[in-house]
Amino acid sequence: MSLLDDTPAIPEDHYIIQLIMSDDQVSISKLKETTASFYAGILHDDPAVLQGVKAKIFDQIDKMQHDPLYRKQIAETLEKSKDLPNLTVGSLFSDILEQVSPSYRKVAETLKRIDHEVNVELGIDYKQLLQDLVNHK
Repeated sequence: MSLLDDTPAIPEDHYIIQLIMSDDQVSISKLKETTASFYAGILHDDPAVLQGVKAKIFDQIDKMQHDPLYRKQIAETLEKSKDLPNLTVGSLFSDILEQVSPSYRKVAETLKRIDHEVNVELGIDYKQLLQDLVNHK
């Protein structure tokens, strides 16, 4: 639990917080609903949701390769958020959460499996490809 205790609060004037707060409550409510539906689909191995995850990864790769404006926006967002704690799958936080939450463990394992499948289909590490594309904005 010291990991959570040692994680600083994100200031209200942080770029990402301002971006989130700029959405109206309807958009935030819709995001919560969509996110809950997504995780329920992952937990229940819904083929449409799982295929949707892969499709979004391939769409993002395509957009990053062919849309310089999108690539620039992603690079700027990553730069502005690099001081935030890393809570992504594979981070220390995620690893701890996997140990205490069977539901989260299933979600993380499923997302890791999809990442692996995409890497095999492409023959490369797609996250490294995206990182390389961001660095060459």
